[in-house]
Amino acid sequence: MPDNGGRSRRGQIWRLSDAHDVGQLIRINCQHCNIKRHYRPADLLRLVGNLACDNAMKGMRCEKCRKADYLVAFAWNPTARELVGLSIRRLADIRMVRKVVWDDEPPR
Repeated sequence: MPDNGGRSRRGQIWRLSDAHDVGQLIRINCQHCNIKRHYRPADLLRLVGNLACDNAMKGMRCEKCRKADYLVAFAWNPTARELVGLSIRRLADIRMVRKVVWDDEPPR
């Protein structure tokens, strides 16, 4: 058997920057509530970094059912007919939430 150099697959992993360069969209499906969302790769690139397109949903939840386990993402090259009436979500702002966590000291 030939040595594959530690790689599990042939070729390079398709990343968000590659999808942005060729003009693809990222479609994220929730398999629980059957909703589809479309994003521009440049927006997800700012949010999660240059991940593989299949892992673009890391740290995201479905806005409808609030579950993260059922999200599936893939790069998609829509035709002109599919782009008509397609709603693409844009990144408007990134806000960091400051959360306070308290610990109770045991009684002395």
